[in-house]
Amino acid sequence: MKPIFAYFRALFSDLLYWRVCVVLFGAPFAVLACYAVIRWHPSEPIEWFGILLLIALGLYGGWLVYASIFGTDAGFEKAIRYIDDGGEILGIFLILAVALVAVPVTILIRRVKGHVQKP
Repeated sequence: MKPIFAYFRALFSDLLYWRVCVVLFGAPFAVLACYAVIRWHPSEPIEWFGILLLIALGLYGGWLVYASIFGTDAGFEKAIRYIDDGGEILGIFLILAVALVAVPVTILIRRVKGHVQKP
């Protein structure tokens, strides 16, 4: 049982795991916003504010994905601060779901790329 805990402790302390978490958190925002902007054809002037909000949401998600994949460590730390949940129940469930999905994705990336954890 101890080797399993040691393996998950090493996995959770790896920067790759946290980058995968941020990608999994930001990608749905970007994809959903792109889909909605393409499919929504506003007819009223007030509906254009909805388009602007969706574009802002998509830019937010795109920035999170970019900061996680291509960003420097300082930019990535800034992105992590932006996804900090405020303690509301929906945010907690979303973060837990992302964290649970990120575990097998990170393990798969490690196996495929031969990732070695930095000390």
